Amino acid sequence: MDNFFNQFKEIFEQKDREIAQLKALLSKKDEQDREIMRLRSLLDEKDESPEEDFSPYTKIKANGHTLTVYGQRASIPGQLVCTGQYTVPANTIKFDRVLNLADFFFPPNGKHIFTGAYGNRSTNIFDRVNNFMVANIDVIRDTDYFLVAINKSKKGGKTDLPNVNAAVVLWLLRHHARDVIFMDPLDFIKNPMLATTTTPVKLSNLSVVVRWIEKNIKYDVPIDKNADRKSGEIFVNYQRGRGSPSAKERRAILDFIGDDNASILNIRLTPGKYDYAGSNYGIPKLCYSEFNSSVAQVVNQFTDFNEYLQFKNKRSVKRMYLVMDEFSGYAMYTIAALVGFGFDKITSVLCYFRGNYTSFNLHS
Repeated sequence: MDNFFNQFKEIFEQKDREIAQLKALLSKKDEQDREIMRLRSLLDEKDESPEEDFSPYTKIKANGHTLTVYGQRASIPGQLVCTGQYTVPANTIKFDRVLNLADFFFPPNGKHIFTGAYGNRSTNIFDRVNNFMVANIDVIRDTDYFLVAINKSKKGGKTDLPNVNAAVVLWLLRHHARDVIFMDPLDFIKNPMLATTTTPVKLSNLSVVVRWIEKNIKYDVPIDKNADRKSGEIFVNYQRGRGSPSAKERRAILDFIGDDNASILNIRLTPGKYDYAGSNYGIPKLCYSEFNSSVAQVVNQFTDFNEYLQFKNKRSVKRMYLVMDEFSGYAMYTIAALVGFGFDKITSVLCYFRGNYTSFNLHS
C-alpha cells in the first residue's frame, strides 16, 4: 500500500515539476515576446523618423585621383560630396548671434588667445583654444554663426590662422549645442548694411559635411593605434603649398614624429588657390575659385587608405599626421572630413613655424 501511494506521490510531483517548467517556459516566451515588441517599436520609430534633407546644400562630385605606391597604381573614384554650403537672405539672420572669431580671440582688453592667460610656452594650439572657449562659454552658447579667426595682433604679412580655426571647428563639432555654421567673411565685411537687405549670404554648415560623410561615404578602415610598425602604417597628409614638402621640410617632419618609415602623402588641393578679392577689405587672401571642387577633393583624399594599406602590405592605420594648408577654409573642411570618417581618433596636426614643427592631437 505504501508503495502504491509513493508511486502516486512521485507521479504528482513529476507533474508539478512539468507544470513549473511549462510556466517558466511560458514566462520566458512572454519576456522574449515583449523584447521583440520593444525592438520592433524601436525599428518602427527609426523607420518613421524623417531622413535628413540635404537638398538645400551644395553637392559636387570629386574628380577622383590615382594612388601610386612603389609603382603600384589604383584609380580612386570621385565621391559625391556635400559641402554644406547654402545661402539665405541676409535679413533672415540674427546678426547679434554672429560671432567674429577675430574679435573674439583678439579683444580690445589685450588678453588675446596667445597671451599667458590661456597657456604658457608649452601649451599647444588646441589646448589654448579649449581654454579660451571654456572661459567664454556663455558667448559660444549664444552664437548661431561664426566668422573665421585672423590674427588681429599681427601687423602685416599673413594673418590667416588655419591651425586655430581647425582647433575651433573640432571643439565646436564636439561641444556646440547646434550645427557648426560659418559665414562667408567677404559678404559680411563688404556691406555694412548687409543685415537690412535680402542679399544672399553664403554659409557653410560643417556639421552637415560630417553627417553626409557618415551616411554616404564612410567605409571600413582597420584602425589600431596599438599596432606594431610591421602591421600598422603611419601616414603624414601633407597639404601645405603645392602638396609636396621640400627635402628640408621632409626631414623636419620625420625627425619630429621620430619615424623615418612614415609615409608622406602628397595632397594637392587644386583647383582653388588663390583669390585675392578680399585683400581690399582687410582680410587675407581667400580661396574662392573652384573652391567647391577643392572641398570635394579634401574629402575624397581620405577614401584610398584600404588600397594604400594593401600596397604597403599593412593591416591597419596606426597613426595619422596632418600638415595643413595656409588657408583656413581647407583646414576647417579637413577637420570635418576627419571627424566624419572617424580618423580624428588617431590624428595629430603638425604646426609649421619658421622651419620647425609642434603638434596637437585631435584625440584625447
